Amino acid sequence: APGVAYSTVPPWNAGQERNLGTSMASPHAAGLAALLVSALIQEGSPYTAERIKRALTVTARPVPGSSIIDDGAGVPEASQAYRWLQQAGEVVEVEVEAVRDGVPSGQAAFRPHGLESSADTIQLFRVTPGTLVPPGALTLESDVAWLEAPSTVKLADSSVMIPLVYRRDQLRTPGIYTGVVAGWGGKRLDGPLLRLVNTIVVPYAAGESVRVGPSTMAAGGLHRVFFGTEQDRPFSVTIRTPESGPVVLTSLHEPGGQPYRGGNGLAGGPGSEAASYAVNVGDVVPGVYEIDVISPPMASARAVVDVSHAPVRFDVFRDARGARTKLANAVGGPVTGTVTTSIVGAQRELVVEGRGSDVQWVLFHVPAWAKDIEVDVEMKPDEWPKFTDFGVTLFDSIGRIITLAPLNYARERLRASFVEDDGEQAVKLGLFPGFAEPGSDAAWSLRVKIRLYADRGEVANHANRPAPYALEPGETKELVSRVDLVPSMAPSVGFLPLYRAEVEAGGRTWIGETAAADPPTIERDD
Repeated sequence: APGVAYSTVPPWNAGQERNLGTSMASPHAAGLAALLVSALIQEGSPYTAERIKRALTVTARPVPGSSIIDDGAGVPEASQAYRWLQQAGEVVEVEVEAVRDGVPSGQAAFRPHGLESSADTIQLFRVTPGTLVPPGALTLESDVAWLEAPSTVKLADSSVMIPLVYRRDQLRTPGIYTGVVAGWGGKRLDGPLLRLVNTIVVPYAAGESVRVGPSTMAAGGLHRVFFGTEQDRPFSVTIRTPESGPVVLTSLHEPGGQPYRGGNGLAGGPGSEAASYAVNVGDVVPGVYEIDVISPPMASARAVVDVSHAPVRFDVFRDARGARTKLANAVGGPVTGTVTTSIVGAQRELVVEGRGSDVQWVLFHVPAWAKDIEVDVEMKPDEWPKFTDFGVTLFDSIGRIITLAPLNYARERLRASFVEDDGEQAVKLGLFPGFAEPGSDAAWSLRVKIRLYADRGEVANHANRPAPYALEPGETKELVSRVDLVPSMAPSVGFLPLYRAEVEAGGRTWIGETAAADPPTIERDD
């Protein structure tokens, strides 16, 4: 459905009345369903949610080259759906549940890390009829060669388990594989009574630097690349196009699907205009990342994707001796380089607790030397489904909005810069919870990390000299650097000096940061 719309928004999101994405497409789909319901009511015809859904999905126009994961049944057609409702018989409701190792895992099977072993080739689906049991046996049809199913299945009053087989020999090349087994009754007009959806991601190995492409995408097409990452090992992603080709839109997604917290949605062009993502040590989430490359709506495009991992794993610590950088060789050959340590700003970390929809505030002072601010807000993933909305907004000393964002996932990062004449000021962070259950008085908590950064030139003037290192395969070393706090960069109350280690390795500079000491455990600002 159309992915752009205008809507009213909460006060903290003023200025964002025009937006795009699935949140905007959903009202269009809901309006289309309402149109069909209205027509049936005027005719005096009965309707159910399942009949409306079936009418829209059976008659939708498929999008060429797209899988059910990307485009569902296709583009809805109102007139076709209305005619279907006038002709089709009674709809049989069927509940589908993927089961693995005896544990239900949702309506579809998803393997984000590929098949785990040579024996990992069976996927079970539990199928349970609703109010009616379809007469006779259903014919099962797979739409891909790597996915095999029994030819027929007879549904009973209770649940039936359907085993599907994955052909491992056809799932070796890195990429994403989506296959659907459809279960058909006697009348093709009614559409499939059930769909067993399977998606398997085969990523490039963790830590493997790769080049993919040039890949060609049709107009509006999407190309995905999946790769594994390792703890404490930063990496970079570059997406470039040929000189003569159109610019592409790119995005990087962390394990679990969240857009990369360091910024996303970059345009990728030729040469120096390539999209570039540099993921530093503190932002690396071990697991499988996804790169999406999207061609323009009206033109095909080509792109090359490069993924490079640092040849070292490292972390930064702080103790009485100074800033410590622990390095470990992550490749098969020797690695040499330098480490430069500096104080780049200040950090405050705290836990904010709240109850119900009451707004919580975090008040803090921003010194005159601070030029940029980053705020990370993180909630436990199992708590996030309790909310339909959670606004995060930074206000200056007179109440103007500095920046804002919703918690679209269990964590969010806000970024902003201060203008030259802002000087020292009081700033407050507003946390606006919106529970799914109206009037809920449930407790919640967020971990908040606030980082203030000084001007780069100021930091460079006080950085220590680069310290050389050499690592043989399998070797680990620890470098200690003395970095004195610059008086003009004294942190505000509640903040600790923020140390940065810049590790030069493999012709690139990789970054890690740490605060000077452990943060307080709990703090609540009323």
